Amino acid sequence: MDTGTEAAPAVTSGQDSHGDLAAGAREQPDDGERMVFASHIMRPSDVSMVQLYIVDHIRAGGKTKYVVHGLHLGTQVQWSVAQSYSAFLTLRDRLYSCVRFTRQRCPGCVSFAKIIERFPFPEKKLLKNSDKVVLERSLQLTRFLSVLVSHTFTSTPKCQTCGGKAFDLTKAFLLADAHLFTKDSSLDALAESLVPRRFFHEYCRSASKIECYKGRTIVKVVQVQRVPLASLAMPMYTPETVAV
Repeated sequence: MDTGTEAAPAVTSGQDSHGDLAAGAREQPDDGERMVFASHIMRPSDVSMVQLYIVDHIRAGGKTKYVVHGLHLGTQVQWSVAQSYSAFLTLRDRLYSCVRFTRQRCPGCVSFAKIIERFPFPEKKLLKNSDKVVLERSLQLTRFLSVLVSHTFTSTPKCQTCGGKAFDLTKAFLLADAHLFTKDSSLDALAESLVPRRFFHEYCRSASKIECYKGRTIVKVVQVQRVPLASLAMPMYTPETVAV
């Protein structure tokens, strides 16, 4: 079984593998508006192109902040950001509200909302700065970051909600007062590399269908839609194009 995102080649007048849909592909205006058919498979196992780990913690002013180390596999840029437990909790709540209450949710919204809702987020505790609590929170918050990247920075198609607003919330959290480790790079360049179009195509509700379930979890969604060639001009980060 395939485990990634597959893109079908452009459909020409001599190809009719998509049946009646091929007729629409023959009408191609100028280069900026030409359309191709692309088939995308959404799977929870897609590889994230950003890795995040909590590597340390700092205490200041009676508060504990958890140091997140980030690695962008597409550019090999590394950075760190320190966030408090309350900042993690606020992000979790905002993401959940974002994908839970949208009127027309895509399968990605549904799946992401369920994962966030069921995730055992560390509870608030009185002795929040004790070494034991800090260690427990570090482990749980690292798992929470894994949940974020497994949705946000994979090639699975996402709508303007889970791949737009939710993406921006996560990005802002990861770049707030960030410290860059990689030479010959900048925070502006890092921010420009963390944009939706570099990771996935936009989910098209009218051109997609759920292929199969595993229990109540969406296992695969097949999407066939017309994609402007201009939108493909910006290359995507994929495991096959990881910088070395």
